[in-house]
Amino acid sequence: MDDTLKYPVRNSARPGLLCVTVRGWLLALCLCGTATLYVLGPGTARWCRNLATNVHSMVMNRRLDREQRTAGALGEPYRLIRFAREVTPRDARILIPSGAAHFPLSSRTWCLYYLYPRHLLQIEEIHGPLAGQADYVLVHDRWGIELSGQPPDSVRTLTSGVLRVRTSSAVAPLSGGGPPAPTREAAR
Repeated sequence: MDDTLKYPVRNSARPGLLCVTVRGWLLALCLCGTATLYVLGPGTARWCRNLATNVHSMVMNRRLDREQRTAGALGEPYRLIRFAREVTPRDARILIPSGAAHFPLSSRTWCLYYLYPRHLLQIEEIHGPLAGQADYVLVHDRWGIELSGQPPDSVRTLTSGVLRVRTSSAVAPLSGGGPPAPTREAAR
């Protein structure tokens, strides 16, 4: 019988050398990363927590499509914008809310991203009756119901939605422009 090996054994003198080297490098990388995070301060730790939360959310929602993930992340404002996109024509003029209480719906840039090519207006830009300047009102937390000119009984339970502006409505905006109030001399 022949005592020679038919197949050479690779690295038989030092088994696991590569594994020890990789472990060392990974340990050094973790230590450097930790030291960097410590030096950069609490803002970096908050960023890392946000990153971990976002990665967790992506893993948990990996089977949802883009539309469902966006609706889950942005909540009611996105659902309202999506509804407005579905029910309004592309050439519509839409009055959006103003003020920080209605953010992100009060942000023209945010709304325009989802509603383009529709024309967006805010109450400060309206001068005179709303009927000739806007076709729809974006209602959020009951803001804008009185501006649409709809009868109060027909929209009693509405808190968010899209209302068509009544053309026979002579409703003036709550603030901003508008025609001057009639005086007693003008009424005679």
